[in-house]
This record gives sequence, structure tokens and C-alpha cells, in this order.
Amino acid sequence: MSSSDDQFNDEVREKLKSMRANFDREMEEKRFEFLHDSYLLIKDLKGKTINLRDIFRREEIDLLLTKSVDLYNQEGAKYSGASIITFVADSGYKDEPELDENGKPSSRRATQVHQAHRLQCYDLLYDLFDIYNRFDVNYTDEPGLTHFHVACENGHAGVVKKFLEQGQVDPNLIATETGDAPLHFAMRFDDMEVIKLLLRGGADPNLANNEGSTPLHGRMIQPWFEEDRAEKMIFEICDEKQLQVQVDARDKLGNTPLHLALANQRRGSTELLLKRGADPTLVNEKGETPLHIVCKGDKDDDLIELFFKICDEKNRKVDVSAKDSTDRTPLQWAVATLKPKVSPYWRVAISLGRPSSSITCPFKSSVPTVALITCARARYSTSGTSSPQLSASTIIKIGLVSVPSSWPVHQIYATKRPACITRSSISTCPKLIVCNWKVTTI
Repeated sequence: MSSSDDQFNDEVREKLKSMRANFDREMEEKRFEFLHDSYLLIKDLKGKTINLRDIFRREEIDLLLTKSVDLYNQEGAKYSGASIITFVADSGYKDEPELDENGKPSSRRATQVHQAHRLQCYDLLYDLFDIYNRFDVNYTDEPGLTHFHVACENGHAGVVKKFLEQGQVDPNLIATETGDAPLHFAMRFDDMEVIKLLLRGGADPNLANNEGSTPLHGRMIQPWFEEDRAEKMIFEICDEKQLQVQVDARDKLGNTPLHLALANQRRGSTELLLKRGADPTLVNEKGETPLHIVCKGDKDDDLIELFFKICDEKNRKVDVSAKDSTDRTPLQWAVATLKPKVSPYWRVAISLGRPSSSITCPFKSSVPTVALITCARARYSTSGTSSPQLSASTIIKIGLVSVPSSWPVHQIYATKRPACITRSSISTCPKLIVCNWKVTTI
């Protein structure tokens, strides 16, 4: 570093010391001004060799970090807040824990790691974990969230590994606010290295949180991650360790992981769970079997085909006549949501002597029949599959709906057909005609 840089840095140090004195006197009134002025000096610092402890006390640096996280969370101020935190990390500053009455580090403390996590300022965690680099102390805030939990949820595998190597954290440590264990947090982020570290470090894959959800339950409601790689890893490592994964565990609503996998159209997860022994007949608090769930969904009727295919391969019985708490069967929901691929399996059930009868549509009578017919036509014309397009006349002909003989079906259908209608939009369709209708046995 040149002598001119040294002189510049010395000048910065003196200015910061002067600002610190002002900050000390008028802390409450001058917080934002202090942060802004500090940033203007910090961003041009040459070499970043300044020792912050020469200028600020520990509690002042702590406050500087806290306000910088707040600043990052303000619109238009992200860069300023992040730059200050990065500067503190690059300066080599390391936080030191407070000592308890026995002279040992105290873990009861809310830090900027907790703050950034709760404010969803996830990009700041890299620098903050560099500042809070003591892995023999697992800082815990008032609701029971720890640094270890934050690292697990945000994919900081290096931090997780160091905590486990120190041997000061329980791989099944519960966050008291939610009841989540570290594996619950890790399954939300989809970091395979963190999941592997936890499982090999002794994490229990069957622990349930306050909602009764296991890590598998939590995984099933994450539709944006690669479908089944985390689930496969759980089963593979548990097989190695001769641990049993409870695939039929129920949450507080009575849902199994299979219920949730089908509800979120997770094809790979559905196949994996069924092949791993998930029971396709279990009911939740609403009396719904997994088949009810998939038949009520508003898309992906191919999932029904997969469901029956795997159940056939595993010789698992599926009760197509089961009724939920609304007294409706899966077929009733399949017809209501226009999933014809369930009908061949229903015909098989009828041929085996299972009872069948007229099926009352579960929609309210005020829903116009034309909306249902239009929906069917739009569904198959936009699906990109080889399924035949269903016209209004075809649906009426095969007896899915009954309409007045005077109703000019084709004229209304031709003029009112939208580009695409889904089940969720049926209830808001214009009331072209009010018609009570029944679905007859297929």
C-alpha cells in the first residue's frame, strides 16, 4: 500500500473516531445519519485494513450491524446496507460472545444472523456467518431459533459441518417456536450436502414438528425443487443405517406425505412413496383418501394414471368407492374436475361387482352447465396431449350432463368458448343458464 493510501486511511480513522463521539452522544437521534456518513467513508477505503475495535466498542459494532440489516431491508438502500456488513466482515472483525456468571460463553442472544433470517435478507448471511464464526456457541434467540437452524435452512453446508464437528449441537435440536428439527429446515432449502450431513450426523427423519409434520411432509409442499432427490437421499442413507422411515406418518390434519405429494402434483415423490410402501387407502381428517386428493386437483390427470399403475404393480388395493366427509367418492370429484382417465378404473370396479349409482355433481346448482362443457373443450384443446377433444355434444351424448332439449348447445358453445378455462374459474363464469344436473353411471 502506498504512503498516500496510508495517509488516506489515517484520515478516515480520525473521521470515524470523531463520528463515533457524536454517535455516542446522540445515538437515538443520529443513527441513520451515522450509518450513511460511515458508508460514504467506508466505500472508498483503500486496502480495508482498519481495525474497527480501535474506533468502536463491541456493542457499537453490534448496533452498526443491526442498523445495516435494517437498511438493507429498506427499498433502494440494499446496496448500502450490504456494503457496510461486507466491510465489517472484510476488516477481519469477529464477534466475541458474552460470558455468563461462570465465565462461559452465553448462547442466549439474538444476533444479526437471526435478524437477517427473519427479515428474509438471506444474501447477508454469508458475511454474517463470517463475523459470527464461533461454532462452539450456538446463539439462540427468544423463540428458540439458533444459528445452526438458520444455517440448515439456508444451505450453509460449511457452517453446518463446523457446528457438527465441534460436537456442541444436537442434530435433532428443536426450534421451540415451530417444533422444527434441523432436518425440517434443511428439506425446505433443497441443499443435498446439508441433508446428507444431518442424516449421517444422527438426524431423525421421523421427528414431527408442532403441526405433526415430519421432514417428508415438509418436502411434499415444496413444488419448486427438483422432485424427489431429497426424499431419495433420506431413504438411501436410512437404508444404510438400517433406520425405518415412517412413510405413513400423519400430521395434525391427518395427511400423510402421499396426500401432500398428490395435492402438489409431485409425480416423482408420489411414485417413490408408493414404491416405498405408502398406504393409498389412509384417510385424513376430512375423510379423504389419497385418491380423493388427486381427483379433486385442478390439473395433471395423468397423475391418476400413475397412481393406479404403481398401486397395481405393488398389488395395493384402492377403494374407489370410499366417501369423504362430504359423502362424495373419488369418481364424483374426478367427473367434477373433468378427469376422464379415472373412468376406466371405475369400469373395472363395476365389473368386479362394486356398487355404483347416479352421481350428483358436487358443484352448486347455480353453476352453469355451459361452463363445465366449455371447460372440458378448453382443457383438452390446450393440454398438448393425445387425448381426444371433448365437444359439448359429446359430453351430453355420453351422459355426463343433462340439459334442456331446447338449449342451443352448439350456438352458445361456439360463441362463448374461451381460450382456456380451469376448474378454479368455473364458479366465476357468467351465468349463461342455470341447470340442475346429474352425472350418470359411466
